[in-house]
Amino acid sequence: MNNLTLGKKIALGFGTLILISGALGGMGSWQMKRAQQGSELLSFEYVPEMEVAAKIRGSANRLMYQMRGYGLSENEQYLKDARQEMATLQEDLEKARALAKTAVHLTKLEGQIEIIAKNANDYQQLIDETVAVLGDMHIARKSLDQNAANYLSNSNDFLLSQNVQFDQDLAAAKSEAEMKKRFSKVIIINDIIDLGNDARVKTFKSQALRDPAIMEEGQKNFPKVDAKLGEIRLVTHSSDNIAQLDVIQKNAQGYSESMAHFLKQWTKLQDLGKQRDAAGSKVIDACISLQDAAGSATIDISSEASTNLATASLTTIIGLIVATIVGVLLAIFMIRSITGPINKVISGMKAGSEQ
Repeated sequence: MNNLTLGKKIALGFGTLILISGALGGMGSWQMKRAQQGSELLSFEYVPEMEVAAKIRGSANRLMYQMRGYGLSENEQYLKDARQEMATLQEDLEKARALAKTAVHLTKLEGQIEIIAKNANDYQQLIDETVAVLGDMHIARKSLDQNAANYLSNSNDFLLSQNVQFDQDLAAAKSEAEMKKRFSKVIIINDIIDLGNDARVKTFKSQALRDPAIMEEGQKNFPKVDAKLGEIRLVTHSSDNIAQLDVIQKNAQGYSESMAHFLKQWTKLQDLGKQRDAAGSKVIDACISLQDAAGSATIDISSEASTNLATASLTTIIGLIVATIVGVLLAIFMIRSITGPINKVISGMKAGSEQ
C-alpha cells in the first residue's frame, strides 16, 4: 500500500465507496423489483379474478331472488329482471374466460369457469321450464275456476228444481213416502254442493298458503261426490233431473281432473325451484372458491411485498452505516498515507535547509 502513488490511493478510496454504494443500490433494486412483480400480479391477475368472481356471484344471487319472486307471484317483471341478470352473468363469464387466457398464475380459474358455465346453462334451461310450467298452471287454474263454477251452478239449479217440486208435491198433498223421497234428494244435493264448496275453498286456501297438501285434501271430496250422485240417482226418475245429474257429474270429474293437473304442475314447479337453487348455489360456491383463492394470494403477495420492502429498507440503513464507517476509516487511512510521506519530505527539506 505504501508503494502506491497518491492518485492510486485516492482512486482506491473512491472506488471502494462506489462499490459499496453499487451493492446497496443493487440489493435495494432487487427487493423493489420483487415487490413490483407482486404488485403486477395483484393488478393484472388476482384482483381482476376477485372482481369478476364477485360480479358473477352478485348476478347469481339477484337471479335466484328474481326467479323465486316469479315462481311465487307469476309477475312477469320478475322474469324480465331475471333474464337481464342472466345476460349480465354471461357477460361477466366471458370476461372471466378472457382473463383465464392471459393469467398464468390463476390455477383455479379455468376449472371454476367450467362449473359456473355448466350450472348457468342448466339454470337457463330451468328458467324456460319454469315459464312453461307456470303457463300450464295458469291454464289449469282457469279450468279449475270454470269447472267449479259450472259444478256449483248446475248443482244449485238441481236444488232449485227440487225445491219447486217439493212445494208442488206439498200443495198436491203427495204421500209421506213421496215427500220423504223428495226431501232426501234435497238433502243429498245440498251435501253435493257443500262438498264442492269445501273443495273450492281448499283450492283457494292452498294457493294462498302455498301448501299443495290442502288442495290434495280437497280433492278427496270427489269420490264422496260420486257416492252422493249414486245415491240421488236411485231416487231420481225425471229425465230432466237425470240430465242435470249427468252434467253435475261431468263438472265434478272435470274439476277433479283440473285439480290433479294443477297439483302435478305445482309439484313440478316446486321441484324446479329446488333444482334452480341447487344450480345457483353451485355457481355461488365456485365464485366463493375463486374469491378465497384470490384473497389468499393477495394476502401472501402483500405480506411478501411488505417483507421485501422492509428488508430493502433495513439493508439500506445497515449498508449506509457500514459505508459511513468504511468511508471514515478509508479517509483516516488515506490522510495518514498521504500526509506521512509529505511530512517526511518536509522534514527532509527542513533539515537540508538548516544544513
